[in-house]
Amino acid sequence: MARNPAYCKLKTHSHLTLLKDLAEVRSGYSFRSRVEEDPGGDLVVFQIRSLEQRGAVQAEDGMRLYFPEVSPSLLLRRGDVLFAARGMRNVGAVIDFDPDRAIASGQLLWMRPKSKSIEPAYLAWWLNQQPAQQFFESHKRGTRMPIITRSSLLELPVSVPSRDLQMKFVELDQLHRQERELTARIQEKREEHYEGRVARLMKGNL
Repeated sequence: MARNPAYCKLKTHSHLTLLKDLAEVRSGYSFRSRVEEDPGGDLVVFQIRSLEQRGAVQAEDGMRLYFPEVSPSLLLRRGDVLFAARGMRNVGAVIDFDPDRAIASGQLLWMRPKSKSIEPAYLAWWLNQQPAQQFFESHKRGTRMPIITRSSLLELPVSVPSRDLQMKFVELDQLHRQERELTARIQEKREEHYEGRVARLMKGNL
């Protein structure tokens, strides 16, 4: 496998620190019964499907419902990092807005940085990178619904460069995602144009 130049730069300009020394890691809330979505609800619940590899989540990525009894210790805030602990895709995303009332579901683990040496957006970015993903692959438990336990996640090595370099990686990642989304939209328009031409030709031949 080819070595990513970005990781070589990280190795040169950073040090490895275990996640447990950088952030608190907590479990999401497991509802005791099935909950019904309520667009007018005052609680936002983030699930695995809320994390779409954009590196950040907004309120609209969660499910709204009415659920008045929530412990304050479960409420998320800007800068917390969500992690999909169950399933095949173990990705991370940072809370990129100021939520009034938002929680993580039981499918997720979530982190609150406790060290000023780590930027939340960078931590979310690191969770999605090759070294972290290889760590998750080797620490999964189960087969039908693999899971990364909280105790395993706490032992994740995190490469910590300067805060300035951290933000450069985050900004580069954002530009890459924007480019990928733009490319996808262009391809979608091309497909629509192609299908339209085919439809017109078919009508002309009938």
